Amino acid sequence: MPFSELRSNIPKDCFVKKCKRNRCGLTLNRGACRKVLDLDHEELNLANIKRCDFLLFIKNKQRLFVVPIELKSGAIHDARDAVDQIQGGLNQANRWLNQNVNFDLFPILAYGKGSHRIIYDKLRIHKVKFRGKEKKIKLVRCGSELPQELSQT
Repeated sequence: MPFSELRSNIPKDCFVKKCKRNRCGLTLNRGACRKVLDLDHEELNLANIKRCDFLLFIKNKQRLFVVPIELKSGAIHDARDAVDQIQGGLNQANRWLNQNVNFDLFPILAYGKGSHRIIYDKLRIHKVKFRGKEKKIKLVRCGSELPQELSQT
């Protein structure tokens, strides 16, 4: 299934097979029609821009999931910074996703070590925005599979 929803101006080398950074990663569904864009790839020229680690695009019939992913192998120390990174990734996604695409937004923050409860509480109230949609960030542990909502694709 082709990804006609994505513009062709994304360098092919920026797409990767795994969603992993340092000691943190997520297990991607086998067989799902997906594209994983590494936002740290030098060809994207985003070194001085706040952004998340990956943008995952999952296609399910006529629906597209836009999944910004930030990976933190240790504890989360600054909730606002993590939210800003995910929002920054979505701001970049606007460059590559065609207009008038029917999509669901599903932001993910994967973490390794436990953080203080206050950080989790702050993350639960913050939302990110993309093309008129607002969504809370889903917290998952490093090494886990994609959330069930994305596994049914």
